[in-house]
Amino acid sequence: MQTKVVVAVVAAGIAVGFAAGRWTAPQGAVMPPAVPLDRDALVVRIGDGDTVEVSPLAHPDRREKVRLIGLNAPGKGEKYYDEAQRALAGLVADRQVEIEFEVKGVPARDEHNRVLGYLFVDDQNVNVEMVRLGWSKFSTKHGGGRFADDLNKAEEEARTARAGLWAGQ
Repeated sequence: MQTKVVVAVVAAGIAVGFAAGRWTAPQGAVMPPAVPLDRDALVVRIGDGDTVEVSPLAHPDRREKVRLIGLNAPGKGEKYYDEAQRALAGLVADRQVEIEFEVKGVPARDEHNRVLGYLFVDDQNVNVEMVRLGWSKFSTKHGGGRFADDLNKAEEEARTARAGLWAGQ
């Protein structure tokens, strides 16, 4: 009986400690990934217009969700959600990408434990291209400062061309 009580108290302490650490981490905090985060990965699934799931090339059995920095694409149920998702798929689905971080070499995660990153296919910044195509607005919620000039310019081009989200304006 005493052993069961001790085990229950220890388990509860571990659970509380884990929950406290998980829920009190600040948004955008640098948190170590479950496996070493590789910059080179294969996109295996498109979540929406600003989130993908990748498989690191060095760990093909693993999956990481990546939230594209600097984007605010329509969410599920919002107008242009499907179009934004398809546009991102057209740029990266089943392709090898390079992941860059807001601070070079320092991975960070959001409140949903997604890696925050910029995706590159060859030399193309996918984050900037999504804004240029008009399927996302530029947002600094998760960062975006590293490529802010490019993202701002891309949004202005999309607005001027009345592309994507800006078609009706």
